[in-house]
Amino acid sequence: MPFMMEFFLLGPLLVRADGIALSVTPGKERAVLAALLLNANRIVSVDELAETLWGSAPPPSARVTIQNYVKRLRRALGEIGGTRISTHAGGYRIRVDRGELDVSRFEALLRTAQSAVRNAAWAEASASASAALALWRDKALADVDSVLLAQRYASRLTEMRLQATVSRIEADLHLGRQAEVIGELRQLIAAHPLSERQHALLMLALYSDGRPAEALAVYRQARRLLIDELGIEPGNELRQLHQQILSRNQALSDPGIKRLAVVGSAGGNGHGARIDFARRGGRRTLCRRDIV
Repeated sequence: MPFMMEFFLLGPLLVRADGIALSVTPGKERAVLAALLLNANRIVSVDELAETLWGSAPPPSARVTIQNYVKRLRRALGEIGGTRISTHAGGYRIRVDRGELDVSRFEALLRTAQSAVRNAAWAEASASASAALALWRDKALADVDSVLLAQRYASRLTEMRLQATVSRIEADLHLGRQAEVIGELRQLIAAHPLSERQHALLMLALYSDGRPAEALAVYRQARRLLIDELGIEPGNELRQLHQQILSRNQALSDPGIKRLAVVGSAGGNGHGARIDFARRGGRRTLCRRDIV
């Protein structure tokens, strides 16, 4: 039987060999392993590893200390797993096969979900985004002691987790699950109050759930926040959705054809796109128009 390794970084660092958890000493050894895994299948230089462990002021013994950390990691990974870490001129490389690293699986599922959103394949988008989110056990690199890895990788992964969450919510909304996502959207807005995309999704969810007054109240709150915090009015997409709700446009209430076109960073203001209507089968329906 083939020997299976599994590496987990979306939470506390975890390594399993044939389903059995292996013990990796807390501290800088975990940081070395995390740095190698985040650059899987490529050589990571000793200088990069030193910066990961000690920042811009590594000790004179950094090279020897890193060698010792790698030796201990090889022992921790076992007789077969330890051979995954190879030594090269100036650095080290860890071999990770397809499907063995949770970060890689998460990124692939997120790409699939985002592609499905662009193609209005809502069931696929919801399933892929849900599968991506299910890989998370806690904060990324939760027990890895490295400021550099937190800044360079953990923050990016956290942003991608938010993107997956918003993609799943948008897909569920278009599948007629608006009542199920309203509470979650309110929580996201509390955490990211300046995200126009999330305000727009909440407005559409409330309107689709037969609560237009609450949807309009969300717009007023978003507008007040943007003016008070950034000194700007809401973007075209949010203003136009507001007008469509005011006019009670029937397309917004039709889960079979409505398509909210709010793009851009899940945590940003969403000024990279607009919402408008296109004709489909003689009816006007909300659609995405990306601005490049």
